[in-house]
Amino acid sequence: MSTAPGSIFTGSSQFSTDFANVIQRAVQLAGLPMQQMQNDVTTLTSQSSELSTLGSDFTALQTAIGNLNNALGTSSYTSSATSSVSGANVASVALSGTPNTGTYTLEVDGVGSYATATSNGATVADPTKSNINPATTFTLSVGGVPTTIKPPGNTLSALVSAINTSGAGVQATMVNVGSTATPNYQLSLQNSQLASVVLQLTAVDGSSQGTLLPTAATGAAATYRVDGEPATPLSSNSATITLSPGVSATMLTAGTSTITVNQNANAVSTALSSFVTAYNAVQTEIAKNRGTGNGALEGQSILMSLSSALGQIANYSTGNSGISSLASLGLSYSSNADGTLSFDTSKFSTATAGQIAQLSSFLGSTTTGGFLKMTNDILTGITDPISGTIPTGVNTLQGEIAVDNQNISDQQTKVDTLQTNMTNQMAAADAAISSMEQQYSYLYSMFQAMQINAQNGV
Repeated sequence: MSTAPGSIFTGSSQFSTDFANVIQRAVQLAGLPMQQMQNDVTTLTSQSSELSTLGSDFTALQTAIGNLNNALGTSSYTSSATSSVSGANVASVALSGTPNTGTYTLEVDGVGSYATATSNGATVADPTKSNINPATTFTLSVGGVPTTIKPPGNTLSALVSAINTSGAGVQATMVNVGSTATPNYQLSLQNSQLASVVLQLTAVDGSSQGTLLPTAATGAAATYRVDGEPATPLSSNSATITLSPGVSATMLTAGTSTITVNQNANAVSTALSSFVTAYNAVQTEIAKNRGTGNGALEGQSILMSLSSALGQIANYSTGNSGISSLASLGLSYSSNADGTLSFDTSKFSTATAGQIAQLSSFLGSTTTGGFLKMTNDILTGITDPISGTIPTGVNTLQGEIAVDNQNISDQQTKVDTLQTNMTNQMAAADAAISSMEQQYSYLYSMFQAMQINAQNGV
């Protein structure tokens, strides 16, 4: 550090500039250790920033491994439903978990219907102010099973809410059977299941006791066969049925639907492509720090550790025949020898055709074994926020930066104290010399005057 003489000391003697230079030189020498520490802080900050960047890249790589882990799940299965009814879909298909692959023939005899009931003539103009019946207690019967309904208020809105929260298994709504200008709301009920049941709402007390909602339609269960079985159609109180573990169908109309469930490796191919992109991003970032004068982490041992981890991932092999390594799936080192990978999707397709089980065995999962667990364990050792190589390195660097900054602050205090003390001392010396110079000037003037007087005979 350097300080202009004038900013340190200003005196009145002929030696004031020399005094200022002495102070400046002392301050500069005292500040040399602080300058070195400031350089160290700059270096450590750059290293911490670069490690954080690598940490983000490795986290992205671990995310890609997680996506690859999921690629042989439900997303790897596809389904199709071909219907015999022209212009209509007999059923729709939904897959979950690990569905069984195969072909299923679904014959829908009837999609069923829901039992309904309406207040049929009993209406109100404002459902928030009045009800279709003045009773305070009602009995709702669903297929002969009674449920007591006690609305919190004597309004149609309160009655609808009480029915819907009663657990009776019906859906209550308010339907405007009038016009927009002169509305008339009636109560409508619909059973939650496809079944032949009688719905009935009865007023228990009040001036108008008795049945309020007679059944408008009793409903019916859905009926179907799977692969021609059984001879007597199955019945269901829901439009959605389970054909096989992980395979469900929703019946839409009567007819026959051929449902096919297949598994393919398309999702794995996409996930592997993303994995290669993330892997290459890490390798490229590491390469920025190799070689003389390259990158903040040049010469740091952590680069060797991270490169070794990437090598273990890329070269993983079970030693078996068939799908046993990433190379067998079409992944290989790029020709530019920078450690990055390339992915041959056509080779992947050839290797995995009809070999889904072998592919699944090689990949394994992040928790049970195989390539995915090995890779995930390595990456966790690098990225874990508590014990991971990179977070630990960043924390260490941040600690060193904090220590250096404190030392810089302490050293600055010492330099400031030194400057203050020397300035005071030099000011005192300068003042003493200046006083002596003034006395000398006064005495010299007197002596000169005496000599002139003597020469003039005074």
